[in-house]
Amino acid sequence: MPRKLFALGIGTVCLALLMPATLIAQEPTATGAEPAAQPVSASEVAPFMGYWMLEMKFGDNDVRMGLIVERRRDGSGGAAAKVVSSFFGELEGGNLRKEGEALSFDVNAAFGQITVDVEIGGKNAIAGHLADDQGRLAADFKGTLSDRQAFLRFTTPENETRIQGDGDKMVRLRFARPKTGERDYEQIASLAPGEVVQFLEHAVIKLTTEYELRFGDLAVPTENIAADYAGVYGLWLKRTGKGWSLVFNHKADVWGTQYDPDSDLGEVPLEEGSAAEPSETLMAKMEEGESGGSLVFTWGEHTWSTAFQRVVE
Repeated sequence: MPRKLFALGIGTVCLALLMPATLIAQEPTATGAEPAAQPVSASEVAPFMGYWMLEMKFGDNDVRMGLIVERRRDGSGGAAAKVVSSFFGELEGGNLRKEGEALSFDVNAAFGQITVDVEIGGKNAIAGHLADDQGRLAADFKGTLSDRQAFLRFTTPENETRIQGDGDKMVRLRFARPKTGERDYEQIASLAPGEVVQFLEHAVIKLTTEYELRFGDLAVPTENIAADYAGVYGLWLKRTGKGWSLVFNHKADVWGTQYDPDSDLGEVPLEEGSAAEPSETLMAKMEEGESGGSLVFTWGEHTWSTAFQRVVE
């Protein structure tokens, strides 16, 4: 059976899920009652602090997962952890424990609780084991210490591009990867002005942003779907009389043939060019700058690009 590689990410959207606010260690009581909860200090888990890139194997599948251990941002002096994963679904957990020289915590997946045990495995390395409470899932893993940018690249799926500013706010773009030999690509040569590229076998390109963005004169706000929630938009490549534009549409979770112009937020012009290295599939990339960046699409010999700014309050 061929080996498969699962890149576990925020998207996604992919997701990076923060453990609940109270991450606790358990100490047994003399009476045998429920253990008393005590905060775990950052100093207790200092050897585990940082961005870790984990690799493991489940059967024939090579699996990658990201782990972040860091000081809490609420000034409490405690520690917090993030798990970056899509293989297990949406992970939430807590109960961070320091047990001797090992760190342990639990995450709750749809099929049960997973316990993760981590030990320092050498300079800038960790080793550990994870298992679910039903005995259906178990794996040993090894991890290496990374930096933030390498970690983001490691945990980003091939069909997602993202940037992350200061703090936890993120901008993510999830895109289909139709090939140049498919019908979707062949539309490019025949589209009339005003028509959009349709993905006949894929979902629409999806933008999720926790920052308000500005593409030229077009403001792309958060909370367009619900209050206190990220901005979520479907993006469409549109032929115009002068070239191409990028359309932002409020319907993000639709098939690539379900374009509804009545739901448009607006559109911005795209700069068209020729790819130095043609891509066999549609690719998108957000390149981060000091306060914004650029969004570039490459498909076959075509490129389309536009600049944007992050609005920081």
